Amino acid sequence: MDEVGFLLSDFLENLDYYWCGNRRQVKKTSNRVSKINDFYGWSKDELVFFSLSAAKNRIYNNYQTVYISSYGSSGSHLLQSIMSEAKRSIPLGEVYIAPNIINKVQDLSDSDKNKFMEAYHLIHCGAASNFFCNGPIINTAHKANLQYFSEWTIHYNSCFLLRNPVDLVISRTFRKSEYKEYLHPEGISNKEYLNENIRKTERFYNSALRFPYDEKIKFEDIIENNERFHKSLANIIGGRVDLEKLPFLVEQSINNGKKTNKHSGAKEEIPKEYIRMSKTNLKNVVLKAGYNY
Repeated sequence: MDEVGFLLSDFLENLDYYWCGNRRQVKKTSNRVSKINDFYGWSKDELVFFSLSAAKNRIYNNYQTVYISSYGSSGSHLLQSIMSEAKRSIPLGEVYIAPNIINKVQDLSDSDKNKFMEAYHLIHCGAASNFFCNGPIINTAHKANLQYFSEWTIHYNSCFLLRNPVDLVISRTFRKSEYKEYLHPEGISNKEYLNENIRKTERFYNSALRFPYDEKIKFEDIIENNERFHKSLANIIGGRVDLEKLPFLVEQSINNGKKTNKHSGAKEEIPKEYIRMSKTNLKNVVLKAGYNY
């Protein structure tokens, strides 16, 4: 086993250390790894061996990795679903780099960094059927700046998925009650949570709008299923898209709530005061993002 293999093996054996005790991420990684190992009957070392072999193959054959960056509630599940329907892919959802692995990867050669990134994604693919797929890897990690992802990925492509920031903060505040409870188990008022989401959205957009993404796609263009979105999608996954079938694939994904994380609960009445607050506080970001105020 080479240096990258030993690092990945140590990561799998010591998830709590590498994730700095983040139980949410430890659980996610454990579940993803178990799904693959249980299906194939692999040990952790065998998973590392096969992920490195597949990583070398992906690098040699120029298989792409696409990063869809967005702030949560922007429609990344929807865009990922459409992309994987348009072209056979490995849709990862959100995969982040464990904090305590970063410095160790930084010490590797450039070629080993590339090999690490491919293999790291593969051990997080979460579905045995995806492991040996030759299509693009799709990572929807919510990172405004793709620093290590862009530096360590050899066949890299990126997209910033935007949504009107006012609609975004309203959705984040009122749509995912379980995430609100995760962030604030002690409780928080809707007004306080709205202000928190306004601050976080503003910070994310100010950073993301400075990063050199290969493409920018608006959530609203996806919903409208328009030509502008079709062209951007073709660019981001290499131009090999059947544009005649694309409108049907978009509609199909929009209607598939399981794949797209579409909200299925009761709609909550949004006080007009909160919409006014959002518009007032996010005016500059709305304009920077290319939306009408």
